[in-house]
Amino acid sequence: MTIILLSPILGFLAFLIPEIFGSSISMKHIFNASFIQAIYESMIPIPTLSLLIIIGIILGFISPRLWFLSGVLTLSIFPIVAFCEMITNPTSHNLWPIEFILYFVFTIPAIGGAYIGNRVKKLMNT
Repeated sequence: MTIILLSPILGFLAFLIPEIFGSSISMKHIFNASFIQAIYESMIPIPTLSLLIIIGIILGFISPRLWFLSGVLTLSIFPIVAFCEMITNPTSHNLWPIEFILYFVFTIPAIGGAYIGNRVKKLMNT
């Protein structure tokens, strides 16, 4: 059950940590602008994707039976927030189908990492 809460939090941090440490974006900008817009405006792809893979490996190792679910849930917070923003401001996400496709694409490294973590855990148990 903790994997359901831990995965989205770690997935969010995979996007936020590179923004804070490696970008010119300020915390003031993150909290004043649309959340999703602020993250994607200055996203740093390599560190973010690397963190998603590492997080996937950790989650797959922690919960080998739920490795796929943990990988998918890493970005579950983003569509939820986008959907809430679309309800409150219908003009905020004009290209939402593309946005949701990108969320799916960004889950691929986390799912791959979770699979690796699953395999490592199984190899250690044999």
